[in-house]
Amino acid sequence: MSNLLKHFIISGVSLSFVNISSKIVNLLLIPFLTYYLAPKEFAIIAIYMIIISILSMFYNPGIISTTLRLYYDSDENSLENKKLIGSSLFFLIILPFIVLIFSLFYGDFLCNIFFKEFNFFPYGLLAVIAAITTQPVRLWSMLWVARHRVKKVAIISLFRLIIAVSLTLILIVFFDKGLDGRIIGLLFGNLFIFSISIYYLFQFTEFKFSLKILRSTLILGFPLVFSVFAYVLNETVDKYMIENILGAYSLGIYDLAYTFAAIPLLIMIGFSQVWQPVFYENMQKGLVNELNKISELYLVVFFSICMFVIIFSNEIFYFFVNESFYQSIILVPIIVLGIFFLGLANLIASVFTYYKKFKQLGFISFFIAMINIFLNYFFISAHGMFGAAIATSLSMLIFFLFLYFKSKQFDSFGISFKKIFLSIILLLLIFIIIKFSHLSFPVFKFNIFIIKLIFVLIYTFFLFKKYNLKVSNLLNLVK
Repeated sequence: MSNLLKHFIISGVSLSFVNISSKIVNLLLIPFLTYYLAPKEFAIIAIYMIIISILSMFYNPGIISTTLRLYYDSDENSLENKKLIGSSLFFLIILPFIVLIFSLFYGDFLCNIFFKEFNFFPYGLLAVIAAITTQPVRLWSMLWVARHRVKKVAIISLFRLIIAVSLTLILIVFFDKGLDGRIIGLLFGNLFIFSISIYYLFQFTEFKFSLKILRSTLILGFPLVFSVFAYVLNETVDKYMIENILGAYSLGIYDLAYTFAAIPLLIMIGFSQVWQPVFYENMQKGLVNELNKISELYLVVFFSICMFVIIFSNEIFYFFVNESFYQSIILVPIIVLGIFFLGLANLIASVFTYYKKFKQLGFISFFIAMINIFLNYFFISAHGMFGAAIATSLSMLIFFLFLYFKSKQFDSFGISFKKIFLSIILLLLIFIIIKFSHLSFPVFKFNIFIIKLIFVLIYTFFLFKKYNLKVSNLLNLVK
């Protein structure tokens, strides 16, 4: 195993460990949440997250991706980089506080316009406060990954997880706070990691910033506004339209399905965070073959996780989900397909940012966002929640195909389309098999579960053999 591939795995596992732990804990929380919360309360949590995502879009007009790219143009601890990071941090703090003040006067008015069953006080206001934390934390984590300090990011993120989950359980189970307990747990977890991030960023920048550098960074990254805008739209438009067209109950059912379906993406977040700096560094060194090997491993692992989620969705729902949410299960495989396409698109997007083709990436992303809006409106109106899942997956497929074939203008890097096509066909085949067996309603059959388990074990064995992976080595990496 090459040093580059080893570094990618070590860093990716370290960051993904946090996300894996988070998802495992969330799965363990599902029996409590689905027991203590109704689908409409799940919908409020979903809208709370939508507000955070939308505000985060405005707070980050391409500035973080541009900052990371410019970071590699100077020495790691140079004065230029201190001013670069300091200038971006200044922007990412000041703008959200201006929006917070504005929301105190007009937040309730705007919520009444855009949502049918959601009030600004208190949950909307708490979402605005939580949104302040998102982008500085992202800037810090990306900077620390670029500086090869992944372990610290993972440890602090893990503490954030422990705080959020512990507080949620205490408030819901012992103090019967229900929805309030879940929102407060999420908010305090965000505030914790935000405080740590600000401390380390100030320590690195030494309070240095430059309005001139900030202006240049914003101008360079402006085309990415459309990309960021599109990403948030693709992530939220289905949920927003469900709330407006079908109501809060349907949104709660759909949001639970999306939570399960997003397991592969959450697991791969760590590798995605590591990918950009690894890609930038090694493209500059001309190590294209190494990058191709890593991208192939990423594809295989990501496909495998998506496949496992589809295969075992029935058992997960049977054991972890309250019956009032069983309608969600039929949506999971369709959304997983969309998540698979999105994960591949994120991988290829690094090609555009490396060559500073921000305008192309922004235009493609914006175009796909418009398609997503149209597809969601059409399919939700015709087929309800199932239509939303189909529309989201189709949009992500189109997005991936656009990026893939457009990236062919760069001859130096690429992923085998044959392998990608085979992965898509296999996922569709597995979905069809599961659908016609027991997808519509969760049931547990021991013999079917054993067959699934044997298949997964055999598949994993051949995967480890093909890529010369050893369990002991992976355990050492996690350790």
